[in-house]
Amino acid sequence: MTVDPLYLRHGDSESGIDYRHWQIPLSRRFRAIKLWFVLRMVGLEGLRSHVRRGVAEAKHLEELVKTDERYEMLIPVVMGLVCFRLKPDILGKRKANDVNRKLYESILADRRFFITPASFGGKF
Repeated sequence: MTVDPLYLRHGDSESGIDYRHWQIPLSRRFRAIKLWFVLRMVGLEGLRSHVRRGVAEAKHLEELVKTDERYEMLIPVVMGLVCFRLKPDILGKRKANDVNRKLYESILADRRFFITPASFGGKF
């Protein structure tokens, strides 16, 4: 009953017990409590403001990526999801996934930004 998609994997995955597989929170009823707490803390308008700010930041990042010729957008920006990577024509098609994976790891190691890895159509 494990749930292990690419975006939940991390460097310490194999070194210890992952307790998220030992609990109930994957049920529908328990997941709703997170939204209930957010609504109680910031209210509906605070939640709207947060989502709108995230969408605006995603659109801004999309424009920055489009102006840099080294990168390509894989899909149009939807809400706060921005999928981009280094262009394979610069790197060679076989090395593109490896180089993009290393780019992801270096950005994550820097700890100034948090990005989530993804695979779309076989492209990292």
